[in-house]
Amino acid sequence: MLVGAVPGDAICDEALLIRDNLRQWGYDSQIYAESIHPTLAKEVLPYRRYRCRERGDDFLFFHHSIGSEVCDYVRSLPVRLILIYHNITPPEYFKGVDAHIYKQMVRGRKQLEGLKDHVLLALADSEFNRQELLKVGYDRTGVLPLPFDVQRYQAPSSEEVMKRFGDGSVNLLFVGRVAPNKRQEDVIKVFYYYKRINPRSRLLLVGSSWDPGGVYLKWLQGLVAYLGLADVHFCGHVPLEELVAYYRLVDLFLCMSEHEGFSKPLLESMYFGVPIVAYSSTAVPHTLGDSGILINEKRYDVIAELIELLVTDKTLRQKIVAKQRERLQEFEKEKVMSILHNYIEEEVGGPAYDPKGNYAKEV
Repeated sequence: MLVGAVPGDAICDEALLIRDNLRQWGYDSQIYAESIHPTLAKEVLPYRRYRCRERGDDFLFFHHSIGSEVCDYVRSLPVRLILIYHNITPPEYFKGVDAHIYKQMVRGRKQLEGLKDHVLLALADSEFNRQELLKVGYDRTGVLPLPFDVQRYQAPSSEEVMKRFGDGSVNLLFVGRVAPNKRQEDVIKVFYYYKRINPRSRLLLVGSSWDPGGVYLKWLQGLVAYLGLADVHFCGHVPLEELVAYYRLVDLFLCMSEHEGFSKPLLESMYFGVPIVAYSSTAVPHTLGDSGILINEKRYDVIAELIELLVTDKTLRQKIVAKQRERLQEFEKEKVMSILHNYIEEEVGGPAYDPKGNYAKEV
């Protein structure tokens, strides 16, 4: 059960993968959500349609990332509840920026505390998130990383995007929702200095905004105008073929975010062989491990020089990319699903995990 079912969303993709694997393991599994994108109407049911079985032996996975009605509903159900925690952005980032999102984050934090006495097991998608669960008071916790589905990204690239931006210029990329905690303004400031090093360069900011006409997006656009930057592109939410094209085009992924619960775009960059420079905050070091390049200070001019080094030094670039691809293996969907199966086996006493896919059909 989750709040929103949207194609391409990391939480929704994980829920679909978990459902498919549960069915392969012999369980009856269904996804429920509060809001459902029309394209997923056949895959996901409205959460109010969920009914507990009379025997009371249902297990319910609840993905928690924001305040919602569905969280209160889950708390009231007589089921064995397993929480999958994807982090809740601290509300302070949205104070004075978006009152609605601020209230949702405050509510989500309170709901997280309220769930702790109803949960058999709380799984976090990063060690950073697990530590947060411990601070709230959860006593049975574990880590279930976001699984990375390689097949999803083997889609063809958008010819329009490739033609528009594949002109030989250096392309810098950040993928993430346009939100204050992501600190797109710091990415823009780094680009301001890099543009002085390499005038033939551009910045691509991919990701939807909480509010397309909101305060933060307008402020970012004003910052770009103030700095006189002509090559910053706010691409918004893009379909998969465009996202794939951006990754195949770019020379470097730059993340200056100050709060991440996991950051799936880091995995996407690893897969496409894009070197990563990221600010060392919250879950970012846990996701990168010993790959990519972590920075501890936001010295924009120094970071710009580092980017130029990675763009021009092919040997260094290849070493960074090789280490990132090695790190990506830790998030392969088969490996993550085996971790999940072990957790389930501990709780249910189901069939032992078999990598060849041979499972008992009665549990």
